[in-house]
Amino acid sequence: MEELVIKIKDARQRNFLLEILGSLDFIEIVPQNRLPKAKSKSVLTPEQQLFVDDLKEAIKDVDLHLSGKKILPNARQALQNL
Repeated sequence: MEELVIKIKDARQRNFLLEILGSLDFIEIVPQNRLPKAKSKSVLTPEQQLFVDDLKEAIKDVDLHLSGKKILPNARQALQNL
């Protein structure tokens, strides 16, 4: 297991970030003693929920691509589609 430390510049966005990270099945959030525990479930705005849903779908696409089950376009192809 690999550890990653994230420093949040805007403390008001902490719960939003924890909600996003907590929704990913391959991440375990380990609270530090000096930080208050995150709420188990926070209410997201519709825009935040859309972002979380899109992020989950993108991560699934990457997982499928890495396992060889889906071919994703390269950067040049993606830009041409815009």
